[in-house]
Amino acid sequence: MYVALSVSVGRDGFAAQKQLNAQKQRMSLRAEELERTNDELNAEYNALKYDPETIAAYARKLGYVAENEKLLKITGLPARTDTVYDAGAAVMREEIRCLSERTCKISGIAAGCLSYLFLSVRGLSGKRKRRRSATRSYGYSG
Repeated sequence: MYVALSVSVGRDGFAAQKQLNAQKQRMSLRAEELERTNDELNAEYNALKYDPETIAAYARKLGYVAENEKLLKITGLPARTDTVYDAGAAVMREEIRCLSERTCKISGIAAGCLSYLFLSVRGLSGKRKRRRSATRSYGYSG
């Protein structure tokens, strides 16, 4: 009984392993998303640091103009949305739901005791039946 409980729903059992694999999958997916976001941010950072055209575009967005340029603002058009990078919520380690080792052991001991009692009672009743049948076959009446 103890072994069956430990292997199936115990701390190191199949159910716990399944939960850990699902948690690992979620964390791996989240790590891949963060790597993509990081790559995009690095590309944007490098463009802002080294590409003059990108620097000029961001400066214009902030209202700056070059010496021989004029700023012309057009109203009535929908505003362009910039990419917003979201690191998202942290993926936290979840507590694995399983039976404690103590519970598995107590259940195993209880099942063993119940089995012993059941077999003992069954064995005693079997001996009585054999005695009765033996006394009848030899003609004893006592």
